[in-house]
Amino acid sequence: MDLDITESPEVLKAWAWAEKHLKQLITAAVVVVVAGLIIGFTLWSRANRREAARFALAEAFYAATQMTPAASESGFAKVATEYGGTPAGAQAGLFAAAALFDAGQFREAQAAFEQFANEHFSSPLVAQALYGKAAALSAQGKTAEAADAYKSVVDQFPQSPLISQARYSLASARAQQGDLNEAISLYEEVARDAARSSLGAEASLRADELQARLPAPVIVPPAATTNAPAVPASSATN
Repeated sequence: MDLDITESPEVLKAWAWAEKHLKQLITAAVVVVVAGLIIGFTLWSRANRREAARFALAEAFYAATQMTPAASESGFAKVATEYGGTPAGAQAGLFAAAALFDAGQFREAQAAFEQFANEHFSSPLVAQALYGKAAALSAQGKTAEAADAYKSVVDQFPQSPLISQARYSLASARAQQGDLNEAISLYEEVARDAARSSLGAEASLRADELQARLPAPVIVPPAATTNAPAVPASSATN
């Protein structure tokens, strides 16, 4: 069977246009290929950088077991600086703040926790950072500020694994402020939510201790009554 291979006018026009713009078509194709190579290399580099960051963080962890908290802080801080923008780099910044806290440098730890929370506000670790800030304030004796910071964690992150610990710490701060009723309520909530943990048992004990410190309720005796007949005023006068 014979085939009609005659080109249609539309095909001939398209072919003529392609020949006329061949240079531009080749350039566009090269741009697409180069762009694909760049994107692929970028993704590969990012993956390698994330892997390198995880390895560096693991090394910093191992080194931290062999040195003081103050010394380990520098190792974590180095990872955070060199691998900023990676998940492991962000975690390193949080661990550096925790190392400052463990070293007793509470003001510096507070600043580091605040910096993490500001720079990584969408991170799932932000609750830990804000809790660390509250703990650093408490360690500095700033009870009112610490209470506000703990309350912020409780209010903003009710689903966080730290929620019971945050409520317990807030209860302790309220007790120091003399607000025993709220402290008792918070301790009792922790005791219910963490009933099978040592934290829950401790919270129950604290609630009982504070309950014993509350002033005893004032019992007003009923008004005295008498069965004696009332004496008319005129008779009393006579």
